[in-house]
Amino acid sequence: MLRDMYMRIPAMVFIAILLIPCALFGFSADTFDPIGEPAVEVIVVEPGQTVNDFLDNRFQAYIKTDIDPGIPPEGDYMGWVTFTNDGERVLLTNRVTDNVTVFDWSTMEVITNIEVGDYPGGIAVSDSYAVVACAFSDEIYIINLDDYAIDTIFSLPSGQQPWVIRMSPDGNKAYVACDISNTCEVFDLQTMEHVMPSHSPISRLHQTVIISSSATGQIPYFSLIRQTVSLTILSVVFLIAHQSHFLVMILLLL
Repeated sequence: MLRDMYMRIPAMVFIAILLIPCALFGFSADTFDPIGEPAVEVIVVEPGQTVNDFLDNRFQAYIKTDIDPGIPPEGDYMGWVTFTNDGERVLLTNRVTDNVTVFDWSTMEVITNIEVGDYPGGIAVSDSYAVVACAFSDEIYIINLDDYAIDTIFSLPSGQQPWVIRMSPDGNKAYVACDISNTCEVFDLQTMEHVMPSHSPISRLHQTVIISSSATGQIPYFSLIRQTVSLTILSVVFLIAHQSHFLVMILLLL
């Protein structure tokens, strides 16, 4: 008999566990019809009534409240940011929304949003222009900083994926490193021409172009850092002669 009582205890506990939600949430015998199907109750809703007028809200986890989100976001998935040369404005690429946001640095207000190509990443500026690399559309956007209009759009062969941009010290040329094709493209911002397309890929060019100059600012050079097992650095030096106007290219492979 004692054994039978011990065997009944788990069953009683199980029934109690089932009855607790019914007591808490207001389930009753008339919730179900005699054959065990849920009882259907037809309610005529008056104008202005909501579901909260008919449900028990004691166990509602939260209350929905309409909140003013304020100013809509300028863009999504922030990319790279740069100052204008005068330090008065900040330009930010938004990779998902495909636009460039211009901020006033002193007030932190949005000046404008500029629509560009697909997945804008790298950005660099001269005194007059902003150059934006749109990786997934293989385009280079040139933005006039005076009125934020698109001045020129350069289209690259499909699959190059332009990514990093640096300006020459005089601001006349933009150097664009392409992540997939491993090439460096050069654009003249005075004539708006693609002056030096790279037909031969530079082995494993990867995401970094460093523009610098000599102490006098007369000898610009840039280094292309490539990602290999040994982290070899390929430096390309451009030496410009002032009187004879010729260009000597020296490749130093370390």
